[in-house]
Formats: sequence, C-alpha cells, structure tokens
Amino acid sequence: MEPLQKQMIIDENAPEMPAEKAAGTPAEKTVEKAEKTWAEKADRRGLVDIFRGRGFERILAPGAIDAAVLLPLIKDAETGEYDILFELRSSKIAQGGEVCFPGGRVEPGETPRETALRETMEELLLPEEQICVIAPLFKLTGPGGSEVSCFLGELLNYAGTFDKDETEYVFRLPVKRLLAMDPLICESHYEMRPAKEFPYRLIQGGEQYQWHKIRKTHYFYETEYETIWGMTAELLYHYLEEVRSGAARSRAARTEEDTEL
Repeated sequence: MEPLQKQMIIDENAPEMPAEKAAGTPAEKTVEKAEKTWAEKADRRGLVDIFRGRGFERILAPGAIDAAVLLPLIKDAETGEYDILFELRSSKIAQGGEVCFPGGRVEPGETPRETALRETMEELLLPEEQICVIAPLFKLTGPGGSEVSCFLGELLNYAGTFDKDETEYVFRLPVKRLLAMDPLICESHYEMRPAKEFPYRLIQGGEQYQWHKIRKTHYFYETEYETIWGMTAELLYHYLEEVRSGAARSRAARTEEDTEL
C-alpha cells in the first residue's frame, strides 16, 4: 500500500498571496499573532468562560427518567383528623398490583411540582382547585438512577374518584394509626455485575476488583387493604418520622414555656 500523501486544495479564483506575507515579513507575523490571540480567546470561551455562573448539572444513568409524586392528605370532616390516600396500581400498567401515591414522569419543560399536580389531577379525576400542594418533602433515588421528588398535598372535598385505567382502587389510612404502626424493616444490597465484554485488563485487580456494595433499606406496612412497600413505603416512613420529630419539638417547646411560667 502506498503511503498517504498530503494534498493541497487550491482555489483558482482566490486572490494571490501578497509577496511580503509569503516571504514571512512583519505583516505576516502580525496576522499570525492576531490569529493566535483569537484562537486562544476562543479556546478560553469553550473551556472556561461558558461554565461561569452555572450550577451543577446531573449526569443521568442511561434510561433514567425523573418523576414526582404527591403524598395526599385528606381531612376527615367528622373527626378533623387527617388520613393519607393510597392508590393500588392497575394490573394493566407497569408495577401493577402495587400501592403508590399519585405521580409520574416529569415531562420536558415541566417542574417536579407541576408534574405532581398534573398527575394527581389525572389519576384522581380532580380539578386543580381541589388540590393544595403544601410543600416539598423529599428527593430520593429511584430504580435505575431516577430522581423522584415527593410533595406534601391536601385534597379538598375529595369524593373517591379515580381513573380506572391506571388504578384498581383507592384507600385511606389515618395518620395517627400509621404513626402507631411498627413497619417491618430489612436491608438488601445492590452488587455491580459487569458485562461479559468488560475490560478487566484495564483496571487494578482485574476480575478480582472489589466492587462496593450499595445498601438499601426496605420498609413494609401491612394493612387490611394491601402491603405498602417499595418507594411508597420509604416516602411514608420518612414523612411519619418528620411528623414524630415535629411533634416532639412542639412538646418540648410547650414544656419549656410551662417551666418559664
């Protein structure tokens, strides 16, 4: 095979290069210096300046889809106490037969709060004015590396409606009762399983490399309706813990006030 040779492309219509530039005169050096300065500035814009003033940008795992849910409270008209509403997912959709909160994927151009509100409206067949989004609660990493945002909300004048294409039925449990429950808590571990073509030769230890195990805590609430577990139970558990700690702080503050009196 003959060696590749460099080719010069000549534009026959281009003006002739001035003799002084071709000869490497001061005029040529001035042009070269200006071109070099411009190139350095362009490199700086591309490598440095475009990043000024920006915040962190998440690098998502392949296939990861962000989602948002609403933890919906309902005030009992007779007792004045609050219940939490749960949905049982329809067998026609993914993860059918599991308990969940209203929610779904964050669509392009949508904020997580807007997603939680929209999904609640669609799944429970409610107008926006019957849903009060109170506050953001938690962000957690869901399956596949997705980020799930959970908001606390209240449903007003809710009459038990829901979309039968997505939900088998809904049920309510009093917050007081959930606070009194002791969920079953256990752990599992995620392990790295490299693909067959993984290049072990490029890493220290090769096939004996010690991958880190990721610990995951699971919560299970057994009720007369369904067992609440998975991400829904995790969000529920942390919400109840926040309620407990808030109640404890309130009691401590009242005790301190009584002591001062």
